[in-house]
Amino acid sequence: MAPSARTFVTAAVFTAVIAVAALAFGLWYPAGETAPGECSAAWPQQWREFQQAEAFLSVRESAGYPVFAMDDAAARAA
Repeated sequence: MAPSARTFVTAAVFTAVIAVAALAFGLWYPAGETAPGECSAAWPQQWREFQQAEAFLSVRESAGYPVFAMDDAAARAA
């Protein structure tokens, strides 16, 4: 087998393995289905909601690591 053909076969096998793994782990659903618990909103809507919720996000440091906290009640009320 020529090196270029071997490279092609390796890439094809790798792509197939990634596709099967993505399907098995729920990263990709066929026919536009959504994962269990996944938000069905469109990306622009999700982005706007994230930007609005960002106002209620705070960051503090604990033992040298960032700790993120969100005031859920205030965010849901807004």
